[in-house]
Amino acid sequence: MTDNDNSKGRRRAVLKGLVIGLPAAWTAPLVKTVILPAHAQTSGCGAPPGCYQFQASSFQWPGGTGPYTVAELAGPDCTGRTLETFQAVVAANFQEAHALLPCVDEALSTNPPAPEGCQFWACL
Repeated sequence: MTDNDNSKGRRRAVLKGLVIGLPAAWTAPLVKTVILPAHAQTSGCGAPPGCYQFQASSFQWPGGTGPYTVAELAGPDCTGRTLETFQAVVAANFQEAHALLPCVDEALSTNPPAPEGCQFWACL
């Protein structure tokens, strides 16, 4: 046996060792479903970017779920002066909103509204 044959034999042995324990054919997965704990479940809510009015003021939403710090602007069209800033998220319910942003204390009724089944939530 030459040195070249010895190295081929060693490579073969290493490769055979790597595949030991692998099934010869496809088998069904052992885990079929994963259930997230309640604090990790989300509805997939999110709102498109744009100007949202609430009460007599408005805010510019960057899009998505958040949390974001946004400016409350005087007037309904996102062109007024900044009154204050607040943190907000978009979620399906208080529990989800609180998991995303623990200081959440108020649901905002906006125009336009958040997508169906979702709502803006804020720390005011």
